[in-house]
Parts: sequence; C-alpha cells; structure tokens
Amino acid sequence: GVYPFVAALQALAADVRQVLGPGCRLTYAADWTEYGAHILSGGQEIRFPLDPLWASPHIDAVGIDYYPPVTDWREGVDHLDAGTWRSPHDVAYLAARQRSGEGFDWFYSDDAARRAQIRSPIEDGAGKPWIHRVKDLAAWWSQPHRERVGGIELTSDTPWQASGKPIWLTEIGCPAVDLGANAPHVFPDPKSSEGSRPPFSSGARDDLMQLRALEAQIGVFDPQSPLFEEAANPAGLGSARMLSPEDITVWAWDARPFPAFPMLRQIWSDGPNWQAGHWLNGRLEAAPLDRLVPAILSAYGLPPAARLDIDHLVDGYVIERPMSAREALEPLAKLFGLDARFREGRLVITGDAPRPVATLDPATFVPMPDGAPFALRRAQESELPAEIRLDFIDGEWEYRRAAVRSRRLGGAARREVGFEASIVTGRVEASRLAALRLREAWASRETIGFGLGPVWLGLEPGDRVALGLDGKRRLFRITEIDDGDTRRVKAVSAEPAPLVLQSQPELATHTVPAPSTALRPIAVALELPLARGSGGATPLLFLAAAATPWPGPLTALRAQPGAGYAVAANLGRAALTGRILQTLPAALPWRLHRLASVEVEMDSGGLQSVSEAAMLAGLNRFAVLGPDGLWEVLGAAEAALIGPRRYRLSGFVRGLGGSEALAGREAPAGSLIVAIDEALAPLTDDLADLGRTLAFRVVPPGVDAADPSASSVEAAVRGLALRPLAPVHARARRAILGIEIGWIRRSRVDADSWDLADAPLGEAAEAYRVTIRRAGSVVRSMTVSGPFVIYPSADELVDFGAEQAAIDIEIAQLSEAVGAGEPCRRLLAVS
Repeated sequence: GVYPFVAALQALAADVRQVLGPGCRLTYAADWTEYGAHILSGGQEIRFPLDPLWASPHIDAVGIDYYPPVTDWREGVDHLDAGTWRSPHDVAYLAARQRSGEGFDWFYSDDAARRAQIRSPIEDGAGKPWIHRVKDLAAWWSQPHRERVGGIELTSDTPWQASGKPIWLTEIGCPAVDLGANAPHVFPDPKSSEGSRPPFSSGARDDLMQLRALEAQIGVFDPQSPLFEEAANPAGLGSARMLSPEDITVWAWDARPFPAFPMLRQIWSDGPNWQAGHWLNGRLEAAPLDRLVPAILSAYGLPPAARLDIDHLVDGYVIERPMSAREALEPLAKLFGLDARFREGRLVITGDAPRPVATLDPATFVPMPDGAPFALRRAQESELPAEIRLDFIDGEWEYRRAAVRSRRLGGAARREVGFEASIVTGRVEASRLAALRLREAWASRETIGFGLGPVWLGLEPGDRVALGLDGKRRLFRITEIDDGDTRRVKAVSAEPAPLVLQSQPELATHTVPAPSTALRPIAVALELPLARGSGGATPLLFLAAAATPWPGPLTALRAQPGAGYAVAANLGRAALTGRILQTLPAALPWRLHRLASVEVEMDSGGLQSVSEAAMLAGLNRFAVLGPDGLWEVLGAAEAALIGPRRYRLSGFVRGLGGSEALAGREAPAGSLIVAIDEALAPLTDDLADLGRTLAFRVVPPGVDAADPSASSVEAAVRGLALRPLAPVHARARRAILGIEIGWIRRSRVDADSWDLADAPLGEAAEAYRVTIRRAGSVVRSMTVSGPFVIYPSADELVDFGAEQAAIDIEIAQLSEAVGAGEPCRRLLAVS
C-alpha cells in the first residue's frame, strides 16, 4: 500500500506549482491502465495509488492517456459482434462500445479465450464492478474510493473527493489500420519492441477506421454531438460535467509538414510508420462517402438520403464539368459498389453490407416457367476481367493523375476493365479499391432468377438475401424485380469481400525526391581595401552568401535601372559568415598577437586551425565589419571549437591587406565576420561604377528576383581596392637647400615576392601629394613624381618663421582613378 513514486509526484507537483504559479493548470498524464485501481491477489487487495496525487491541491484535473479497447471485430460474419452491428466502421457501434464490451462488461482471460470469444464477465463481490472497468470513467469519477486488504474493505475513504475535479483525456487516438479500434493503443513500428498490430488486423492501412473511432469517442463525451451519452459524461458539483470536449487531446498531430513527412524518407526514416500509425496529418481532411454523397445531393438541391450505410472515404472528389446529380453519383456508385434506390419516397444508398436482410428457402420459391425452382447461370471466365485498372488523382503526390492495377493470376480471362474516377486518394487506397472491384466482378459471376410470393413485398433491388443452395448458405444481391402475379427476381452472387485486403503499405507508397530548398540566404557585400589575386581588372566589390542547408549555386542579379536584372555573379559554395561575440579591441597592426582572442558564432560551415606560417602566407584570413562600414582584414592561426558553431579565434595579425588604419578601432560584439576565401565572388570591376550605390538580389536555384526567398544587398562602390597604400619609412634630413624628405612606396598588386628588384608600381604614373601642417592646419601642399621631395628653407621660414626640429607631414600616393590613397601621417624629427 506504499507507492514511493506517487509521493515523489506529489512533491514534484508542489515544486512545479511554485515555479508556474496559480494561473497554470497542472496535471499528470496517467496511462489508461493505471489512473484508477491497482488490483492484487485476485481482487483480495485493491489500492488506489494515484488518489493522493489526484487529491493534491496542486493538481487541477485527472489526466488520462485513454486508449482502452473499443471493438472486438474480426474477419467474416461468424463472430459475436457481426450478429448485432453492421461493420467495424459503424459509428453507432463504435459509440456504443465506449461504455460496453471489453473493459466494461467482460474481459478475455488470455489469447486463446480471445480467439474463441470466451468472454469472462467483469464482476465484483462487493457490488462495485466499476473498480475493475477501465472504461467506466463516470463511475470511478463520481464514487468515493475505499481500498481493500485481505478481501476486507477499509473503514475510511482515500483522499479522492467524488466528482471533485474534472477529467482531461490528455491523449486519445486510433491507428489508421485495419480493425484499429480493437486495440487503439497499438502502433505499427517494426523497429520497436512494442510495435504490433491490433488483434485480427491484417496490418493494412485504414484511414476510415481512425476517423470513425475518433468521431465516436469524442462524440460520446460532447453534449453538442448526436452521439452524446449522459451516462458517459455526467454533471458533477454545480453544473460542470466530468469532462469538457476542450480537454480532449488527440494523438498525434506532427509538426513536420504533410506530405514532406512521410514522403521524404531520406530525411525522416520513420515515414513508413505513418501509413498505419496514429498520425492525423494528411488524413483528417478526408471525406467519408456518407458525408460526400449528401454534399453532392445538397449541391444539386435534392433532399438528403434516408440512410447511408457506406464505409468508404476519399481525400476529395472532383466534379470537373456541368453534369446531372446522377452523372456525379454514378462513378462513385460503380467504384465503391454502392446501391441506390428509393424506398417510401426517400433515397437509400448502401454499400458493401455483408449481412442479408432475409434468408430464403428455395423450396418456397414460385416455380419458373420451365418448372424449375430457380435458374442459376455461371458466366464463362472469358467474359470476366483479368485485370482492373483504376485511374485516380494521387493526393499524396502533388495531385498528379496516377493509375493502379489489380490482376487475377491464372485462368482463361484476358479482358481488361478500366475505371476513370475523379477521386483524390492515395495509392494504397486506390490499390485496395481496384482489388475489391476485381474480386466483386468474379464474385458476381453467378446470376440467379427465381419467383417469390407477395409475402416478400418488402424486398427491393439492392437488398442482399441468403439462399440455401447445394447445402451451402450463399449470399446474393437483388438487381431487378418484376412485379406481377409473381415477383420475378434477378440477383447476382455477392459473397462478402474482406473489409481490408491484405497488403504491405510500405510497398504501395512512393518516396519523392527532396525538393530544392529555397531558403533566403545570408548575403553580404564586401568592399575590401586590397584587391585579391593578380592580373586582369581589379574587383571593386565582393559578395559572400551563406545558407543552411546550402540550396545549391546561388545567382547574384544586379538591378538595371529601367531594364530589370542582369547576372552579376554565380556563387558555387557557401561562404563562412558569422558574428563576433565579444568586442574586438584596438591593436597594433602587423604584429603577431598570440595572447589575444575573440569568440565568434558562425552561420554555416566550420573553421579550422592552421600553423602561424600558413596564416602569414594567406590562410585563415577574415574580414571584420566595423561600425564605420569599413572592413578590417586580419589573420587568425587558431580556431578552437568551444560549442555548437562557436569558435575561439586567437594568434592574430591585425590590419592586413591595406587595412592597417582600421586596426586601431574597436569592433563591438555582434559585428559581422566573413572568411576571405574562394567562396567570395567578385561583383564588379567596372570603373564606371565608382561613386554609385549598386543593388543586387541573391536568388536560390530556380527562383526569380521577385521571390520572397531572394535576399537584397546594396553597397556603395568607393574604390577602396584602387586606393594606393600608405607609404612607409618616411624620414627627414636638413640639407643646404632645405629639408630633404624621403619615403618608400608600397604596391597594391603583385608585391609579395621577396625576390623582386622593385615592387610593381600598380598605377599609370608615379605621383604623390605631400602636405605639411602647423597646429593641425595645412600650411603647404606639394605634388611630386617620386618618393622624394625638398621642403625649401625659404618656404619653411614663411610657414613657421624659424627652422623646425620636427614637422607634421602627410604623404599620400595618387591614383588616376580614385585620387589620393591612404596617407602616411607622421611627426618627423628633422635630423
């Protein structure tokens, strides 16, 4: 009588309540076999383990994952339930068994008893059979609970207060499998030790089974439903009922979108389980024929049918042209084997009804004109179809027209019969329909004619009758009645086909290829201060793009004012983009900073460490965007993985690639970082673009510029890659004519080799602008054609009034394309 787990649940509920507060409703989802009594020693000991939890002030409702057995159907008509109910899909049958049958009135002691339908009644010696009924929620809920020990009932009740708290059905469901209501808790999964089939199930998919089972279970508890039963959901304290339909949760609605799941097997390996599993995706919107037919009648302004005993469904039905109601219904009647007739002025439509409405003795027939009691004819095999082809709309494969075939092996038949139906369904259901129609064609190969007296006036075309022929009970469907002095009846054999044919759902489906994923890529335009590569025109702008997963080659389209878009670049691989997670402090350029580090988070791809020599040779180069819109280039030898997509970069060299002036600024956390590698694509090298702001659209494969999955990029072309680099090693020396100033120029192209006699000029002509300042103001500017200039003593006296020991000087190389380059500004001591 001690249950430590329940005590722990009570403590956990108190902890959760403290965290979530009084406004959150809280429960524990108990299994349908554990929410109530724990029965031991053949009923001598009865406990209610969860009652202390249900009575806890921190628990708002009794939660139950509710999957008790509903039906007890099996193939054929020679079993107990078939004598009372029409079919396993009969919603009245499914609703009645919510409070009767297995788990309520009786149980099976073992599998042998189940096979033989030896039902043991559920009884209790103390007059409380509800204790043993897993389906008697109302009695359990509305009664006080008293435990028993040694067969003797205790004198006090458990903490449970009768009718005190509502019940939530935290899970209900039914697998979409043949006879799924026999065991709603069973799920098909060949990889699981718990995967199984309901008793007597073929394992074939049956969407109608799931739909009708849920309709019955929810309807019985819903006061607004015609299936509602007061005894199933009584009112408790006040006017509140035991269970509100809003507190019923159906398993399972998958977050993965249909039909991507289950069709994309290469992505989700549990796709085959969907065929006969509990999933509602792709099924809930299906149309049972007993709702589709009234909808068609209503659309034509016709009165509803008196009765619809139909157990089929489709995903949809297309009326593709103007037609009469008869023309709209006839394809459904032929395909699904429906009988339509008027009875007492009302339309009656029935489907495959295995139970006969009457049993006739041929000895009582009115003799035929030739004196025989009946005339039986059997069609030759050559008159029967060997194959039936069904054309349909495949709702699980982009609504394409598709066809399935069912063929009879062996025999002399050679005919092929085709059905062209505008139904929307899946390949499994279409295959089942084709097989049923082929079986029906062969089952009806026998026709019989006989006469009946006026006592049988109640029989009508479409009715099934049982006849005793040659010592066997045979079923026939009446097709025609000619009334006169004698009722002349014609009928065809109608042996019942199996409700769900044996099949292997995984073989009847198709796996579709994964579509190209049109994700909006991350796109960044980079204006690097130094051109990459050598030879040819200088790229003025680069593009980096990233996406996870990478959708394939991306295209950068450049907006042409008044002329649409033109291809500017193709990106064959994803760039490595991300953001720095800490402030990147200012630092001296061109030094190896081994102790400095910064953490980054990458959008896609991975980084790796390289040796210092490899980094200095050009690997592991990154561009960091500052708040001023300029990109500093740095190298990082170490890239240590510290978390998902997170790296710690260290072993820096800052201010590379002509960006030395930017090493002295801070880049705040969140700044963009891009790896400089072959994934960058040049966007323009046209000098006519200098000074313009260009607009681009980056599009995934098969997407146009206007698609929402395309990314927009704008960038101003300032010509940073054409700007000459700042001169270095400036020096000043006083001579006879004045101050001699010299420097060493740098080249932005092809200047990395140590063996060059002189660095290439990289400009059309060599020219420099030298500026001299006094107290920050420009006092003189000179333009020279070489890395040397003399600042005359006379000019020095005019500018300063005396000789200077140091001068504030700025030197910038000039370019014909962009003017002055990056300046070298120094306070030079005059030696």
